[in-house]
Amino acid sequence: MKIFQESVRAEETWLQYERRFIRFLKWLGLENNADLFLEKCKADKKRAESKIIEYIAFQKDRVRRGEISEGSVANFRKPVKLFLEMNDVSLILDPSHSFSLDFPNMRFVSSRNFLLDRAGNW
Repeated sequence: MKIFQESVRAEETWLQYERRFIRFLKWLGLENNADLFLEKCKADKKRAESKIIEYIAFQKDRVRRGEISEGSVANFRKPVKLFLEMNDVSLILDPSHSFSLDFPNMRFVSSRNFLLDRAGNW
């Protein structure tokens, strides 16, 4: 977890990442056990991808219910992605399932790993 924390420069950003990452772990039922999450990701990458996609779908449901804004969905993904990158776990998330589904005004650009609107703005 230390390398994850050190990868974020701004204190406020770290606080947001930490809070959202802990929320993700609780959603998984791992209650602040980042090491166990890391073990599970390394052991079964397909299952890890599936769980992350499921979590993004959960956040999209929150958008539909008006609990969070559409732009917030990516903010829930960022700390999970960074944690995995900092621990040398590379997952290939299917963009058609995890990012652009149900948001017709957005499209995924896999070569650059971020979302663009149809006009190409980001």
